[in-house]
Amino acid sequence: MYSDRGGLTLLAALAAISLVGSATGVQRVVLPARLMGLSLALPIVAFGVSKSLIEVVSGVVADEVGRRAASIIGVLAYVGGAWLLYNIPTSGGATLANLLIGAGEGLLFTAIAVAVSDLLGAREAAKALGLMEAFAYSGYGVGAILAGTLWQRGSLNTVLAYAVAAPLAALVILLTVFEETRQLIRRENMFEGYTLSLLQAYSLMLSKPSLATALATAHLSKLVDASVWALLPPHLMGIGLDIGGVGLVTGAFLVLWGVAMPCWGTLSDRVGRKTMIASSLGLSALLMLWLSESRGPLDSALISAGLGIAYGAQYPVLSALAVDLSPPEARGRALGLYRGVRDLGYMTGAIIATAGSYPLAAALTAVAAILVVGVVRETRPAWPFMKLVLQHFSVMRECIEAHTRVIRKLMEGDYRGAFSEDRKLKELERMGDKIKREIMERIWSSPLPLADRMDFERLVERLDKIGGALLEADEKLFTVLPRLRKEFLREILGMEEEVMKLADKFAENLEALTVSPVYALKLTGDVEQGETRIDALRRALVRKIMREAEKGSIDLLTSFELRDVVDLIELIADDLEDASDIVRIICYKHAA
Repeated sequence: MYSDRGGLTLLAALAAISLVGSATGVQRVVLPARLMGLSLALPIVAFGVSKSLIEVVSGVVADEVGRRAASIIGVLAYVGGAWLLYNIPTSGGATLANLLIGAGEGLLFTAIAVAVSDLLGAREAAKALGLMEAFAYSGYGVGAILAGTLWQRGSLNTVLAYAVAAPLAALVILLTVFEETRQLIRRENMFEGYTLSLLQAYSLMLSKPSLATALATAHLSKLVDASVWALLPPHLMGIGLDIGGVGLVTGAFLVLWGVAMPCWGTLSDRVGRKTMIASSLGLSALLMLWLSESRGPLDSALISAGLGIAYGAQYPVLSALAVDLSPPEARGRALGLYRGVRDLGYMTGAIIATAGSYPLAAALTAVAAILVVGVVRETRPAWPFMKLVLQHFSVMRECIEAHTRVIRKLMEGDYRGAFSEDRKLKELERMGDKIKREIMERIWSSPLPLADRMDFERLVERLDKIGGALLEADEKLFTVLPRLRKEFLREILGMEEEVMKLADKFAENLEALTVSPVYALKLTGDVEQGETRIDALRRALVRKIMREAEKGSIDLLTSFELRDVVDLIELIADDLEDASDIVRIICYKHAA
């Protein structure tokens, strides 16, 4: 999937965000243990507002100056904030420090998210984002555990010194190992040629109900994280845990959250987004309510662990929704806006936390789940028969190749070879019929909505006509075999080569449907343009056949048969365009 050097870049990126995440995790224990009320809310608000505002533009920075430069700038800002926190460990100092820490983390995390997405590609969007977030939030967990342990066995200064050393180590890794990944989006060549300005990218995102809802949902879901940050340590100390135990339980929540994300993300790439997001939000709301009623260390720890696993399901999958609905060239902008709106939830959560309200945070999380169920469309549908559909079209494409070989053999005067290729074409057409029957069985035994099943039935039926049209074209060519002229065969061959190009373009269109309906929707226009070119070739060739017939250069029967062959080849182009139109309809259902 990526080169050895790319693998090293990926490891460097993940190590860097893990180290920086561990520095932020220190604050998950330190701030709630030392501050309360407004003095606690202010640093969290500063972190959330600074991080979210930077993230809105950090995607642009990552797209324009590169992932590496953006990452380095982010870590430098973070080091400055960590140094302030070490030297001024008061509420005011923590607030000022978190303006820099939030901005630095926002720029770094967005740049790394885009870099990891570049390395793994759009096909594995949730897996890529889940992997990145896993290392970030596992780092949070490690930092929380270290903070409790170091503080219990040493001093607060030792804990804060670690918060400076960790991002410095990340900076060294980025400077020495991490390489630029921006150029890798060119590898996704089936999506080339689509560029969006900043305004166009944001307008497109906000105009899509699914994506606009995902932004609002992500903001509401962030309440869980912010509430746990502010409320869990005081709750644990209130039921008798020492600072080491607080760090351990807080860290377990964060580590399990991080470990769960790549698992859920990988599963989402296979089974879809919507159900996973909605169910995990609903479960998070229930666990928040349960946590508010817990009174023992063990049950509080178990609920926190469950909350981390549940939260790990929604976090990368909501991010993947932004990738699904945005072209690669706007990936940084999309992720930047998404992360900015989401992380502004730190501010909302901190305000709610000042009231000590787990139930209110749970209620808002439940609202987020309802929004997903009611508005968001599935952007990564799990069609159980999609591999067979791709296999069926691959056979139809082989039919076109076989027919092209028939024409070439006829041009060479190798009639035996032409008949041999025709037999291969018949075998391929029968194979296509067999796959089609299996697809129909899968379609009508699946639990998909009736409209979706009908769409795919029409798509497969349309594509299946290709093999029959080619066999009929062969019959007509063989009928006038002794009277065929090479010049007509040459032009028919040229027309069929254009059909092959169109088939390749449609193959990209169909393949893109398995990645994201947004990408597939863009490619349907290319198929339409290709059909228009073939239609023009057909008209020119038909006129030439008619002129030759009028002059007596070819007999009337030959002219009719040749014209039918030309019409059949053009009909294949029409079938491909019609199939692409059906793909467009499917895309419209999932790309809003």
